[in-house]
Amino acid sequence: MINVCKCGCGLEVKSGNLYINGHNKRKENSTIKKQCIICGNTFKSYKHKKQNTCSKSCGLMSMALTNTGRKNTAESCKKISNSLLGNTNFLGHTHSEETKNKIRLKSKEQWNNSLTRSKLLFGITKSILSGKYTPQNNSFIGRGYKEDLGHFVRSTWEANIARVLNYLKINYEYESKKCRFETDYGIIIFDFYIPSKDIYLEPKGYISNKQKIKYLNFVDKYPKIAKKVYIIDGEVYNKISEKFNELLPIWERRNK
Repeated sequence: MINVCKCGCGLEVKSGNLYINGHNKRKENSTIKKQCIICGNTFKSYKHKKQNTCSKSCGLMSMALTNTGRKNTAESCKKISNSLLGNTNFLGHTHSEETKNKIRLKSKEQWNNSLTRSKLLFGITKSILSGKYTPQNNSFIGRGYKEDLGHFVRSTWEANIARVLNYLKINYEYESKKCRFETDYGIIIFDFYIPSKDIYLEPKGYISNKQKIKYLNFVDKYPKIAKKVYIIDGEVYNKISEKFNELLPIWERRNK
């Protein structure tokens, strides 16, 4: 079998070689300038490489936007983890103010776009819902995966109401598809649906003006379902708390 040079000249090459010496075009002016798709900086890269980002941080941001839903194998996850251990490439390095401003503007642009924002939130939400990660700031107090319930909740009120339902042996669905309703002002998701009673429970310590408009629109669009929705406000929750907080092995005290 005759081996032909891959540059397209048609000349024969030695067995085991791909090019005649000097015909490998990759080696001639193989580096070109590209523009980072995340921060906009220019960087050098090889022509044959499909590299679109200038650094690892920009690369990770690009992956978050384009690889949503893709799952790495356990082996590839281990390789990635090992490759990052002890990596000191960025130690002592700082971005210029110009670069920082570019990253800030790009980040704002992505978070303001509903499509890219939903992709960025996907990884965060998945970790929170699975219980692998609970954000440590005041706005997330009470939220997280509850071992005794076996699912994520958004507040201590929700967690305690779920514990009461379990104590009373009442089956419930938490924020399931049955709890989601489209309104003219966005989606309403009620916390609990009780199949045996065909009712909805919504622990709510405070309702903003924006939420009031959404609820009023929900009542107009779904008048029959609205009659099955029960709001658990502060007064009702306090009565439930007085009755059950000493009966249950776990009762969280922080308010919603």
